[in-house]
Amino acid sequence: MLKILNNSTGNLYYVIFIIIYTGIRPGEIISLTWNDIDFQKKRIAVDKTTFQGKVGDVKTQLSVRYIDILPPLEIKLKELKEISSSYNYLLLNQSKKPFYSHDVLNLRFKKLLKQIGIKERNIYNIRYTFASHMISNIEKGVDILWVK
Repeated sequence: MLKILNNSTGNLYYVIFIIIYTGIRPGEIISLTWNDIDFQKKRIAVDKTTFQGKVGDVKTQLSVRYIDILPPLEIKLKELKEISSSYNYLLLNQSKKPFYSHDVLNLRFKKLLKQIGIKERNIYNIRYTFASHMISNIEKGVDILWVK
């Protein structure tokens, strides 16, 4: 993951970082607005996703949730806020508009993996990296229900 992060730039970098520290779905990330980020309560409200240019409900009602903002993520979100706080969405495409879908980010991710010699996979798979990392820390007191 460090190799991937060290070689990614722009929106792709932030998407990867956010997935690593939250397990959030790519379609949910591109739907996030600054109103969804609560730095005081240290949580992200997830209640929408973007599919084919339309912001709609998340996958299932159980997918409506709050995600804790872990300390490394808080630093990156504040960094991103300095860049894009004049816009409603956290991440914008090159035209300064919300992403139509996460497909373009997935294509950039696959291209990056090829460039750095890592087997191709979808950006969505990073969610499992988050879960695996958290589950491996259960002996350190990480609650499996929190990971879920």
